[in-house]
Amino acid sequence: MKLTAGSKIKEHQDYDLDEVEVRIHLPIFTNEKVSFFVNNLKMEMKEGECYYLRPSDPHRVINEGETDRIHLVMDLKVNDWLQELLTTNHLEK
Repeated sequence: MKLTAGSKIKEHQDYDLDEVEVRIHLPIFTNEKVSFFVNNLKMEMKEGECYYLRPSDPHRVINEGETDRIHLVMDLKVNDWLQELLTTNHLEK
């Protein structure tokens, strides 16, 4: 997903995933002026780290920087291996 410099995504909720799927964000390129909010809490998302966020929670993004923000976003089916990662805090929640 690409968010160009100076752009924003208005607050919304994504209901397209159910209990057997999760959405993982992996920031590829970002800048210090990108603000990603979930439930009105700012999430610091660093390049090269993985983040699990519930897309059914209200969220919005603002890119006030001069460079584009690019995330690899994966919708994954939950299996035993992934469930173990999510429940032992290997990924940011």
